[in-house]
Amino acid sequence: MRTEAQRAVFESTPTTLAGALRLLRRLADFLDEDDVVNDMLVGDMIGDSVRNAVAVLEREAQS
Repeated sequence: MRTEAQRAVFESTPTTLAGALRLLRRLADFLDEDDVVNDMLVGDMIGDSVRNAVAVLEREAQS
């Protein structure tokens, strides 16, 4: 069931900025899970990179 729900989330198309930001946050959390990224050099950085991009988008949207 969990994988079906995850797939539904990742297949969705956001229609608002808030929805896009939520999707990116969920993607970052997913990428931080164990055994999702098979690269020891960047595995821990990908989720943080997505979150950093989300922070910039949120800041820009508020200005």
